[in-house]
Amino acid sequence: IVNLPAQSTTVTVTVPATTSPGGSGGTLPNIPSETTPPLEENTNQSTQTTEVKEVEKSTNNLLASLGVDEGELSPAFDPNVTEYSIDLDYTVDTITVDASVADSKATITEGTGSHELVEGENIIVVAVRAEDGSVRNYTITVNVAAAPVVPISFNNSEYQIVSKLNDVELPASFEEVVLTISNQEVRGVKSEQYKLTLLYLNKDDESKFYIYDEVSGQVLGVFLTLDFNGKTYVVYPVDSTMQKQEGLVFGKVMIGEIEYDGWTYEDENMSDYYVLYLVNDAGEKSFYRYDTIENSMQRLADDEPFTTEVPSMTMVYIVMGVAVVLVLLNIGYFGYRAYLRRQFKNRRKLQNVEDLSNDDTITIGEDTEE
Repeated sequence: IVNLPAQSTTVTVTVPATTSPGGSGGTLPNIPSETTPPLEENTNQSTQTTEVKEVEKSTNNLLASLGVDEGELSPAFDPNVTEYSIDLDYTVDTITVDASVADSKATITEGTGSHELVEGENIIVVAVRAEDGSVRNYTITVNVAAAPVVPISFNNSEYQIVSKLNDVELPASFEEVVLTISNQEVRGVKSEQYKLTLLYLNKDDESKFYIYDEVSGQVLGVFLTLDFNGKTYVVYPVDSTMQKQEGLVFGKVMIGEIEYDGWTYEDENMSDYYVLYLVNDAGEKSFYRYDTIENSMQRLADDEPFTTEVPSMTMVYIVMGVAVVLVLLNIGYFGYRAYLRRQFKNRRKLQNVEDLSNDDTITIGEDTEE
């Protein structure tokens, strides 16, 4: 066995034992041997590595601008200032935040857009992430004032004026206004069309619109409407001085599924009719007669708002009959008078003839005509 250097191949040569014909001293036969491959040269190959220098990422996480659509930031915006506050009225229930980054490689991850607000403290965080991942937070504290709690009396009960009307559906043609009640500013709604002012009042967790008289400062009654022939009427509250009307009884009347203040007639023949005091869409207050059978309304004349009878064809015929009788009576009366005149003239002529025949001079006095 021949030991070759490392990285070489080991070759084993086996020589068989043979005897020459002549005994010892003979020559060995020609035996081919394996060829040893040439040894590879040991060469040291060095690998060259190109080092690429890493580009540093931006650490700029500043804002270039910060703004809101309600109120003003305090202090004024400064990219290096991260704490701000805003004071808002209780009527504001949303705020929109806008911002932009100073570095185009930075991003705003949260805080912009619209935010719902509640009374008290509201925290909004605008987060800016730099290219290298570092984050800077800008904090806006929005302080929403509490709605005023203003009590008001109606029907010997105390109500609370609800001034925050953001989630309340306003009646058609009414717009929000500021009113001063008990030396405090509150919110109400007003219609120039109906010439009415309303307050949204709460009692026992129930809220409704009520008609409010700005002159007297009194709540008059619940705001109710009636719809007829495409028009909307407001049922105006009736005070104690108006409740008593001749021929009528004040109380509750039912129209559809709603109960209203109104009058019924004392006359049983008028049981199908109600009387209501309404405000039309021109702001005019009048009495109206409601027909429960035909579901219709008629405006009554101001000088004679109530009648115990409703005009009908029967009444028309009666009136016409009376008129005809009166005409006939007049004709008979004047005809009878004409007959008496003729009789009187004939008697005078006859008397004159008799006087002439007797050759007597007779003086006839003038008769008094009936």
